[in-house]
Amino acid sequence: PGWHEVRLRTPRSRYSNTTRIALDLPAVATHLEITGACDAATWRVGEVAVNESDPAFLTLWVAGLPLNGDRGNLRLTLAGKRLDVHSVAVDDGSGEPRQVNAKIPAGFPKGRFDLVARLNDVESAPLPIRMV
Repeated sequence: PGWHEVRLRTPRSRYSNTTRIALDLPAVATHLEITGACDAATWRVGEVAVNESDPAFLTLWVAGLPLNGDRGNLRLTLAGKRLDVHSVAVDDGSGEPRQVNAKIPAGFPKGRFDLVARLNDVESAPLPIRMV
């Protein structure tokens, strides 16, 4: 257990630069806060364009994520429905909120719904998002 430096390669590549990974370390947060959210395509703040046939993408910023907070342990819900977390920005050491991208399934209803971030037993306050 602990933090380890690793490098990756494929059969036809050279080794990558080193990166640190957490091995068997639980991700622990003391608080989470969604500091902003917008449509990932239009960048319209607080709303996402949805339709029946294509998924939409939501970009949000979350403060309080631990260094090893990632798409495997961060849970996002919108109107109580779990969203697929596509990516979580790497912690750059600045202490600023980290960007998170999530997929909203096709056919999601229009209206105003609460977005919540959760990591283990720590949950953010809800942030209202309009689906248009």
